[in-house]
Amino acid sequence: MRVAHNIMAMNAHRNLGMTHRNLGKSLSRLSSGFRINSAADDAGGLAITEKLRAQVSGLEVAVSNAQDGISLIQTAEGALDRDHAILRRIRDLTEMAANGDKTDADREHYQAEVDALLAEIDRISATTEYNTKKLLDGTIGSKAAEKADSDSINSDSALVVDGIIRTTGEYKVSVLQEATKATAYIAGNTLVNTVAPDQAGGLFTFMGGNTSQAGDYTFKVKQEGNVSLATVTALANAGDSMTDAIRKINAALEESGIKAKAYYNETGDLPYAAVYSANNTLAMINIESTEYGSKHEIHVEVSKQPVGGGFTEVNRNAASGTAFALYNSDLTDADGKLASTFVLEGTGMNGYWMAERTAATDGWRDDLVGLDPQMQITTRDGGTYIVSVGADIATTMSNIENGTGNVVSVTWDEQLGTLNLVDSSSGSENFKVENYDPISSTNTDVGWANWLGIYGQVYGNEIKGKRVSRVRDYVLQVEDPAGNTGIIRARLGDRSSFFASQETTSAVLSSGVDPDSGGEITAGPGGIAGISFKLEDIQMVEGQSQFSVLASAGSLTLQIGPNEGADHRMTVNVDDMSVTGIGLTEDLDISTQRAAMSLMDSTLVDIAINRVSTQRARLGALQNRLEHTVKNLGVTRENLQGSESRIRDADMASEMMDFTKSQILLQAGTAMMAQANQVPQSVLQLLGG
Repeated sequence: MRVAHNIMAMNAHRNLGMTHRNLGKSLSRLSSGFRINSAADDAGGLAITEKLRAQVSGLEVAVSNAQDGISLIQTAEGALDRDHAILRRIRDLTEMAANGDKTDADREHYQAEVDALLAEIDRISATTEYNTKKLLDGTIGSKAAEKADSDSINSDSALVVDGIIRTTGEYKVSVLQEATKATAYIAGNTLVNTVAPDQAGGLFTFMGGNTSQAGDYTFKVKQEGNVSLATVTALANAGDSMTDAIRKINAALEESGIKAKAYYNETGDLPYAAVYSANNTLAMINIESTEYGSKHEIHVEVSKQPVGGGFTEVNRNAASGTAFALYNSDLTDADGKLASTFVLEGTGMNGYWMAERTAATDGWRDDLVGLDPQMQITTRDGGTYIVSVGADIATTMSNIENGTGNVVSVTWDEQLGTLNLVDSSSGSENFKVENYDPISSTNTDVGWANWLGIYGQVYGNEIKGKRVSRVRDYVLQVEDPAGNTGIIRARLGDRSSFFASQETTSAVLSSGVDPDSGGEITAGPGGIAGISFKLEDIQMVEGQSQFSVLASAGSLTLQIGPNEGADHRMTVNVDDMSVTGIGLTEDLDISTQRAAMSLMDSTLVDIAINRVSTQRARLGALQNRLEHTVKNLGVTRENLQGSESRIRDADMASEMMDFTKSQILLQAGTAMMAQANQVPQSVLQLLGG
């Protein structure tokens, strides 16, 4: 028996200490509800649960952010709902003003309301905000504007964002071919510089000055479905002067909504005659479109004339110097059919355009004068043919068929005014028609393939042309910020819109997508979708042939996920929803019946409604996405919280078992400690005995 060391007491003390510690842990877990209260409890589990806690906390914030985003979108969309209501009202007012039972005084009241409504659209755009952030003024949307130091297009030109700009920066636009204004010519029966504009009875002299030619002449002018009738009177001394006649024609044009102006061509300049001459001998009346491009062709007929009047269908597009001849900007005859025998551009086709135009405006050069204009045709079997453009459509068709050895056949649709080419060869190559420069023997961006509406390539055997016109349309080259280039040809798409800025077949052939159809070019790297404009509205400052467009894409980014990176963020774009941003102008005119009808025919208000609808649809899609995001974030948070709970939370039943065990062991250990402390007392009995 030993008294120096009480081993049993030490053992009991050690076990009692362990019981105390276990009891302390049980009390900590039971009181906190957590299994892990410190790193010592489970170092690995603590690290895992802390990451899970960060994710759960981030998800809670993301849900809040997404809900804030929904509120922001609802604010913007609610304002656009008002825009829709305003635009519908403007449309109704326009329709009412176009009705013949209204007086101009009534229309003035309608006009006042339209002006006020347009101002309200601008006010909504400028003041709609969320937490002081502007929503509809373009700050968080896409913008396109001419570069400040470019100064090459006039203020009437329109650059409208119709989508999301994918690549921001400077887009350099070069005008390879300018559009022209359609002009119809009415040849008189008197020499140039003979009749003074204000000469009394000057129209009688203009018509020949014979008694049989005296009387009323009615000119019918057609443009884009509108028709005007202007009656002028040719009487010796007492009839209309040339100034009077021009005034009457212009009044009829304005009344009918035709975008054209008549003027007295005293010097007789005439580009459309079969034999072009800068010194045409006959004075003329010109009717010129106020808009650019073939869309605005002018067609003129004489529907009434005296017995001695010489205007006949035979004289349409007659040789220069033929009295009573009519020359239209289109190729239609009196029946509305497009005749394949009408000449396109004077002798040899290039006598006018190539001699009078310079490289600065359309790429043609004086060294081409006297040469036949040409095109290059590549068939599917790889065959390449250089064919000449004839003086008229019929000759050109014959040249194509003969020049390709009848491999390519051509038909003319006299109703649509289009050439259709069919390749009878077989092979895997594209069927192509391209412009051709006979001097350099290379393909060019500008030329007769464009003007004849057949430029292009297809993986097939048929090229369906666009309407042929004597009026030229824009051909532009666009260079994007990365240096990629693409060509936009208005003749291939009457309303060209999206810059397709890369040198690919799809980019070139798809550049005429109508933005209001919801279409979008999805070109490869370097492409851009979103900047749109009507090519006929891009009017260059005189002497300029290029301009730059600065494309910017403002946005508002929502953090809708718990982590970094684009996958956890969503971008909201809202374009400029001001009057000009939706494609309208501040001076919509419904003050006259004709003005109201013209506004309806232009469909500008409908286009604006579609733009607002498109923006609202985008916002609605984003709101629906955010609502799904909130639901998904909630489910994810729940699952992650459950995972963290399984690792960190205490199992209360198990902990109560351990706590009870520790309590019992504590009581037993205390008793045994007391007993162990009594063991050395037995030594005293030995010493006393």
